[in-house]
Amino acid sequence: MPAPSPLPPMPTFVIIGAQRCATRWLKVNLNKHPDIYVPPAELDFWNDPAKRARLTMNGYRRRFDGWDEEPITGEASPSYLFYDTFPFELAEPAKAMWKQVPDLRLIALVRDPVDRFESAIRHYVKNKSLPRDFDVFADWNDASLTDLRLIQQSQYGETLEPYHLRFGDQLEVVFVEDIVDDAASVYRHVLRHVGASDDVVPPDVDRVLFSTANSVAVPRLTADQRNLIRSIMIPSIEKLEKLTGRDLEHWKSPES
Repeated sequence: MPAPSPLPPMPTFVIIGAQRCATRWLKVNLNKHPDIYVPPAELDFWNDPAKRARLTMNGYRRRFDGWDEEPITGEASPSYLFYDTFPFELAEPAKAMWKQVPDLRLIALVRDPVDRFESAIRHYVKNKSLPRDFDVFADWNDASLTDLRLIQQSQYGETLEPYHLRFGDQLEVVFVEDIVDDAASVYRHVLRHVGASDDVVPPDVDRVLFSTANSVAVPRLTADQRNLIRSIMIPSIEKLEKLTGRDLEHWKSPES
């Protein structure tokens, strides 16, 4: 009888989010590198204690069943930056990752938090999680704001803190505005972070993929509405500035 196929290895990197911040763009392009394998599905493993108990580490490794002995493996699940009540639920995936794979390399992608907020609304309208006529300001106390974590997912300072505390420099924060300016340079930087050769870059790496900007008709927020959301985000933006050392004053400035 032939020997059973070996289990795929534990991942060497994870793209942890944030949602609506080019995570799929990065996953798709990393998977084009000959030394990297990323499964197509979002595994949502580390933030789900019941799934971890049911699958165990071996079951998780089997989810990488398309692995063909690539030396670098990873996954992308924006749900790893979801949380309900900071910081208790959020700390769990970071703690679980660090306990099982302490040398894991992490990549987080972030964008202007108000732009992410608007993009998330379009995304949820498109997949029918929100009605097309949902008015976030008229329905400020609507459960959808809590259930879909529309505000919290833009609070990167809080969501990234548990990962930074455990993984330190193994966490790389990528800004979507840098991808827009020079996608190839950002891609090479991420390749170096995960330990891959940076001399293989897809020719279409700067192509914008998976955007919902023009795919669903949702009224744009007014400048006053955007400024209200931005005012809520300022403490989190300041946390992110400290975490990354990056000046984000343009994220805090009100719009006219």
